[in-house]
Amino acid sequence: MEKKRIGGLLLISFLFIVIAYLVSGTVSFNSAGSAVNISGNDARNSLTNGVNNGSVWTKGGQTEIINFTINFTTDAISAVNITLPIEAYRLMNYNTRNATISMAHKAGLGNGVGLVTVNWSITNTTSIVILNTQEGNYSEPNSTNLFPRLNIEFNVTANDSIEGAFVWNVSFTDNETTTSDIASAVFTTYVDGLRPRLTQINVTDGVTVLKASSEELNSTKFLKNTSITVYATLTDYNFDEDARPRLFYLINGSEVNITSPAIVMSSSNGSSYTYRLNATIPVTELGGPSIPLAFIIQVNDSYNHMYIYNTSAQDGFNFSIDSANPGVTITPPSSTSIDTSSSITYKCVGTDTGGSGVNSYLWTITKPNGQIITKTTSSITLTGAETEAAGTYSLTCKVTDIVGYETTSTVYQFTGHIASTSGAGGSGGAGGTGATTTETVKVDDSIMEIGETATVSKKQGQSSTFSLDGRTAHTLNFKTVTSGSVTLEIQSDPIEVTLNVGETKNVDLDADGTDDLEVTLDSVSGGAARVMIKKIAQTAAEVASPEPTTETGEGAETTTTPSEEAEGGASLVWLWVVIVLIVIVAVVVAVQKKKK
Repeated sequence: MEKKRIGGLLLISFLFIVIAYLVSGTVSFNSAGSAVNISGNDARNSLTNGVNNGSVWTKGGQTEIINFTINFTTDAISAVNITLPIEAYRLMNYNTRNATISMAHKAGLGNGVGLVTVNWSITNTTSIVILNTQEGNYSEPNSTNLFPRLNIEFNVTANDSIEGAFVWNVSFTDNETTTSDIASAVFTTYVDGLRPRLTQINVTDGVTVLKASSEELNSTKFLKNTSITVYATLTDYNFDEDARPRLFYLINGSEVNITSPAIVMSSSNGSSYTYRLNATIPVTELGGPSIPLAFIIQVNDSYNHMYIYNTSAQDGFNFSIDSANPGVTITPPSSTSIDTSSSITYKCVGTDTGGSGVNSYLWTITKPNGQIITKTTSSITLTGAETEAAGTYSLTCKVTDIVGYETTSTVYQFTGHIASTSGAGGSGGAGGTGATTTETVKVDDSIMEIGETATVSKKQGQSSTFSLDGRTAHTLNFKTVTSGSVTLEIQSDPIEVTLNVGETKNVDLDADGTDDLEVTLDSVSGGAARVMIKKIAQTAAEVASPEPTTETGEGAETTTTPSEEAEGGASLVWLWVVIVLIVIVAVVVAVQKKKK
């Protein structure tokens, strides 16, 4: 008989038992077009967990009976070979419930008419069960008198600690002659021997993320005092969506367990067999300022596998809540008035009662011209180009803790003054010596004469410098500017003056009892105040040491020293020498003209 290759995909049934009562059910698989048509039924099935799972699943460690009903659909079948997936199942035993089959006739025994009984034998290895005819082969399978059904039951135990799909291979031997021609079909069954797996367990306050995989949920990390969301990725073929995962938590530092308050976790399906779980612990559950929080997660699958993460740590996954802003303290120097060629040091100390700790410092320094300088150390020293300008400097320190809370200090100020310079006169002759000293300061405006004025226009926080005598520098700080007024702070010794537009006030800068400066607010425009300053009296320094003068006029006595007389005589001698030379030149020129 001509050989025929048998193809087609056969699907098999699988049965699982789980501990309690057993019921029977049938799951059929059609392999039409194959040399044999196989249907399988799971003889036993468990409903102890309330789930009637009709797919071919077995719980790990449980025993199943898988029944193959083999319907021969072609002639010349002499053997059926069934290969078990031994990585998934252990073959306990097998049984053929119908080892003899009546058939019309068999090859090699003539063309007899009527039913003939054919006996089959069964052998096996660890992984293969083989059914063979003892006499000849099947033929005329479509005969109305043919009943070619063969049943075999496999008693198998599913291996534990595995989960997934596993392949059974069923092949058929067409061996009417000595030639072997085997066609195969593949069946897939499934074993669930693993508990649900949780990975990527993360906790976040919306900004900071703590990861279990990075060992950040070990009680040493902090999050903000806000709603906390817990995320986890679940992997399981048979995740039981009717038995929702639950998150148990405590916020008092005690041991958390499955009697603790619980939140049902929501789930969304990702790729095959994976789910993303999440639950939010509400902010109303949190206190302050530093709160320990622990949680565990319980998950289940359809085969009564349950797992609690993290029972190895008695108090679960742990972290703390920081609900307090950090504190900030600035230590200024003993003197807040410096020479512009000098340096000045400030220290910022941050504290955090919330527990997460200080993460960073940020100094913001505003120079008199409005330029901004920033520094990121707790202690700063300003020098060189940072303090080269005369005027008022403002600075703040911002402290940020690890979870992101921040606090900025109040504004501190210091004043920079340009250093005074000195000049000295030369020495005289043998009759005596003399010296004069002049002091000057570099400022934005010098109004040295009484009645002299200067106009300054600045915005709030800016400043300018001026001097009334060339010796002492003063700073005019625009402390507050509104649409119709200005508050000025005049230093060295701070004097505060508030003016409305058009208003004039007098100020005694050196506290000698005499007003020496007049200040007027001319206008306010674009956030800048226009102020006129006017010198109205001598300063105390000018009164105490006036500029040297020379007395002249009637009554003034002039004393001529011998050296002065000698200098006068020498000057007259040179004059006569010049006159004589001029006369000689004139005579020579006249004589030359007569000769011509």
